Amino acid sequence: MIHIIVGTRPNFVKAAPLCRAMTTIGLDFDLIHTGQHFDDNMSGVFFRDLGLPPLLDNLDHYGPAGFGPGHMGRKTTCGQIAAIIEILEEVFEGHRPNMIVVFGDVNSSLAAAIVANKMCIPLAHVEAGERSFDRTMPEEINRVLIDEMANLLFCSSQESVLNLNDRHIEHYPGQAQKVFRVGNIMADQLIHTLDRLPMDTGSDEKYAVLTMHRQAGVDDRCALVSGLRAAGRVAARLPVIFPVHPRTRRRIIEFDLTSLLAPLETIDPLGYVEFVKLVRDAAFVMTDSGGLQVETSVMNVPCLTLRSRTEWADTLSLGTNRLVGSNGDFLLEQVDLILANKWKVRQTNPDWDGRAAERIATILKKECHHVHQAV
Repeated sequence: MIHIIVGTRPNFVKAAPLCRAMTTIGLDFDLIHTGQHFDDNMSGVFFRDLGLPPLLDNLDHYGPAGFGPGHMGRKTTCGQIAAIIEILEEVFEGHRPNMIVVFGDVNSSLAAAIVANKMCIPLAHVEAGERSFDRTMPEEINRVLIDEMANLLFCSSQESVLNLNDRHIEHYPGQAQKVFRVGNIMADQLIHTLDRLPMDTGSDEKYAVLTMHRQAGVDDRCALVSGLRAAGRVAARLPVIFPVHPRTRRRIIEFDLTSLLAPLETIDPLGYVEFVKLVRDAAFVMTDSGGLQVETSVMNVPCLTLRSRTEWADTLSLGTNRLVGSNGDFLLEQVDLILANKWKVRQTNPDWDGRAAERIATILKKECHHVHQAV
């Protein structure tokens, strides 16, 4: 039995194609949601949109920490990781999986990796080897630590394979680690969803989409002010639709920055299908999200990333992404290029072929068979 660990919206997106692929080849698994993203806009609607299978159990029942509605949102980062570790240890002890699968760089994935390591349960990391090389980003530390503990490392691109090779991660004595280039699983779900969406209505009204949620960009008041002011300047050129992440909304209120939202069209977070349609039909996207850099590139939508570095190097070389950092003037220059139809177009990327989950499921089935034989 394999346990697939999810905790946030990006995890749900990545888990959906893997669940479908594992079901197709008859591989037994259970899905566990840590509750890191807990409200309906951030969690429930995604489960419905993506057709995810029922969860293994309700984690409210586990451990003295108890998850409960909204409980995780009230914790510090360290408190959140500690609570997830405590509860997952009890879950794994009760069900004893022979493999644990985690995605990306979120706190839930790090917590699950630590428990797997301490309980000697093999760990598979989907999106292994991604690096921004910015150690000030908590997500970067999470990626590095998870990779160090993983037995199976599923890479989205050749760049991520090379990142692991540079650290000689496959050569640790006494630790069997295997690196596989499988493709980008986010592209799998996106292609699956786009194939089922109605065609663009062909409206001539242009708009941009803004997302901001990363700790570095919203927990620091100066950084948040800079981002919102830059977006406000863009809004003078065309409407900017801003689905506001709960974390970002809390910081805007805490820092008394509500007035900076006036130029923007703020809305609540959207479900996956609604959000994909919003992005697909946009003139361009401004974001600090990693996943959205990939999704816009797959859809050939211009992406202006509000960061100075990215872990998704192929979106810069083959996709539609460009780093603009916090420089409002440079951001406006890029917006003008987009509106003048002078933006780069997506190039062919074999890692965005929609078959990553199929490859991962096939490898997991083989590796779990080996684990079972060893036991």
